Amino acid sequence: DDTGWHSSSPQSLKISEGLLGYSQEANMPEKKPFLELPSAELVITPDAWNKDKGVELLHFEQPMIRLRDANTPWFDPATTAPETVAPPIAVTAELPWYKQLHFRSLELNHGKVDLLTSGKKPVDAQASVNITTESTEATGDIHRLRFETMEMRLPTLSSLPFPVARADRFEGTVKLPQVWTEHRIETLSLNGASIDAGEALMRLFETESTTPSEKEAPLEKTPIEKKAAPWTVGHLSIAESNVSVADVVPGLPSLRFGLKLEVQDSPLEMEELMKNSLPQRIELANLNIPSPYEPLRSVAELDSVFINFTLAGLVRKEIEKVEIVSPTLFVGEDLFWYVDYYRKYTAQNAAPTKGEPLISGLNRALALAEAVKVIEQEPPTSEAAWSVRRLQIHSGKLVLAPKGKPLKGFREPFPFNIDTEIKQGTLEAAMEIPHDTYPIPDFDVQLVGMKGKVQFNLPLKKKDNNLVETFEIDSVRWRKLKTGKAFLTVTYDAAGIYAQFGADAYEGYINGAFNVYLDDNFHWDGWIGGKNVQTHELTKILCPGYFLMDGRVEATLVAQGSKNELYQADGTFKNHTPGRFKIQALNQLIEDMPKEWAVIQKQITQIGLETMRDFDYDKVESNCRFYGREGKGFMRFTGPQGSRNFEINVYDHRWKTDESALTKQ
Repeated sequence: DDTGWHSSSPQSLKISEGLLGYSQEANMPEKKPFLELPSAELVITPDAWNKDKGVELLHFEQPMIRLRDANTPWFDPATTAPETVAPPIAVTAELPWYKQLHFRSLELNHGKVDLLTSGKKPVDAQASVNITTESTEATGDIHRLRFETMEMRLPTLSSLPFPVARADRFEGTVKLPQVWTEHRIETLSLNGASIDAGEALMRLFETESTTPSEKEAPLEKTPIEKKAAPWTVGHLSIAESNVSVADVVPGLPSLRFGLKLEVQDSPLEMEELMKNSLPQRIELANLNIPSPYEPLRSVAELDSVFINFTLAGLVRKEIEKVEIVSPTLFVGEDLFWYVDYYRKYTAQNAAPTKGEPLISGLNRALALAEAVKVIEQEPPTSEAAWSVRRLQIHSGKLVLAPKGKPLKGFREPFPFNIDTEIKQGTLEAAMEIPHDTYPIPDFDVQLVGMKGKVQFNLPLKKKDNNLVETFEIDSVRWRKLKTGKAFLTVTYDAAGIYAQFGADAYEGYINGAFNVYLDDNFHWDGWIGGKNVQTHELTKILCPGYFLMDGRVEATLVAQGSKNELYQADGTFKNHTPGRFKIQALNQLIEDMPKEWAVIQKQITQIGLETMRDFDYDKVESNCRFYGREGKGFMRFTGPQGSRNFEINVYDHRWKTDESALTKQ
């Protein structure tokens, strides 16, 4: 009649081999049905339906829901209405009929869902689905929805075909129609999930910014509308699951950690859920950051890394604390190429393609060009770089390693410690060098009471890409020579090593600088100078038994060369005060005069040799120049007793193997 069907007896509808799809257009590819229904049954008692939309039974067997390949117009961009600002959810006096439905028995067995949405961020997902109904006197009818073997891919946001999320089982229970009126889900549980929380997944949840002109006009509220209550869950559990976070540091493998969560009576809002997640700590061991230029060489080796984080922090791309124990940092061109790569990574707001080496190539220009290509493969994001609220490094080792090999002579690496933070990829670290004595055995050098800092920048945009070491040294000892208080500043970058030094020495002061360039032959240049230096102790140590000199002098030496040879060296020498020099080697000649000489002959010869041996001077000057293994120079002394002029010629006639020629052969 006018009020609908009437009957107190159940009425049933059965369907077999059902197919549901849109009609085919002429000369167009065939579209698969969006619903395949091998078997289904619906049982309704009309009087119960008219009363409160009650359904006796609804069963589906092995349904297939396929929403892809443009088989419906629902996800077709050509027919989908443009997105608008959604109005506030309204709760009215009358719910739509489909939200009033409730079932005494709702069953779906062995169903499958195959979904590919359209739009700017399509989601490709598959899962098996089952629905069962459980009834008890205490709880009434509860419907359990269970998805199994779930997989989700993001085809346009990730360059790789692998799922960004998968789960063995995702299950929820609801009561109908209370789920719509109370906005409450009874239980949610996730088991056996694996989530790749990389850039692709992050971009999926980013909101697209719009300009004011693009926004829709605000919708007027009707008097019957009011703000809807937030959705809540009675019990939420996550178990036997894990999350992988990629590209926290380029070159390091993804961080992988277990995920466990238990929540009671909580709003289903991300921030609220994160508040219930406990801080977690994971340990990673034996990590290696490869060189972007030579994958067989290392930028850093990390023995043990401890990471403290919360889920809320991961959502914000923040890690609470990273503690690194006993790392080794190799300072050389590989480190600075890596920093150049990191600079582009953060400045371009992009992530490297996962599963591929950072950079490969035959030279630096090609290597950096390859880095740009890697970056351009990924679409931009709002924030590519991660932040670490506290970074601590204990018992670090700093190795000088141009060309990937430790610098000759430095057998022991410099120790260092760090306590700093990383803000969106920007690291400004001061590595503390502990106060100690550091020997360099190959050069017979000891750095006594040395301490210092190593300033390291992991840069963004136009910041310098370098590493600066500043050392304070109580004394430098080389063989029997030693200085007083000294300083040494060393700056490294991708092109070379640049050092400046100074020290109190022998009542005066010496200082200098040297540069070593990281080309194939390690070309170098430098200078050293001394002012007001007392020469007595110096000549006693450097020329024992041969030459002694008293007085204060000023000297400089400027040189340049490569690892194989000295190109040129120029030295100058002059005095500040009068003094005396002695040619100690003549003492032996005096002692060794022949015994058979007459007394007068011995006396004359001795006077002559002593006159040559000892000379008081008012002024001395000297110049010398060396080319490779040969050189010449002069020393001129003038004083009350006349002058002494010495010409110096250096020759090295020893046979020397041409190592470069042998290497080429």
